[in-house]
Amino acid sequence: MSFLHNPTRYLWDKLIKKQIFVKSIYFMDEKYRKERFIIHNDEIACFGIFKSADTYCQLEDVGYFYNRNSLNSTTKQNFLPENINGRFQSIFTIMKYYYEKSENNTYEKFFGGYKFFTYRIVRRYADKIKYLTKGFDFIFFVIDIYLKSPFFDPTQKQLLNQIKSKIKTQKLLIYQKNK
Repeated sequence: MSFLHNPTRYLWDKLIKKQIFVKSIYFMDEKYRKERFIIHNDEIACFGIFKSADTYCQLEDVGYFYNRNSLNSTTKQNFLPENINGRFQSIFTIMKYYYEKSENNTYEKFFGGYKFFTYRIVRRYADKIKYLTKGFDFIFFVIDIYLKSPFFDPTQKQLLNQIKSKIKTQKLLIYQKNK
């Protein structure tokens, strides 16, 4: 089974050997080790861990239940309009990381970067684009990496263009508002 098909990409539901964890830190470039992700830092760490491990397995037993109901959790707080810029910055930085670190592996680029993007932006944050106020150039830069890539088909690129168009509209609204 692949990390990219694993239903979770969280650190809290894994047991990791210390040597693998340390090795995974060096898998990440310096720029990503210094990045301060507001969210999704588990996913980028897990990607490095699975790329650094020679073997891994999945247990079927449930030994831990994660409580997601706390109103004070980072997950809930970052959906507030004032935190949306940080969320988008984190998501697009991680998309860039997946694309760069997957080398020429179409499978990883698709499940790591593209699926990550479509799940996060299209399904969870599309209605939050209206709160974006900055970081537009970086977002367009990352989307363009995917649009220029030979790894994605026209249907996938169409979805990327739709989101890019919505974000461009938001950028224009911010620009007109600040005139």
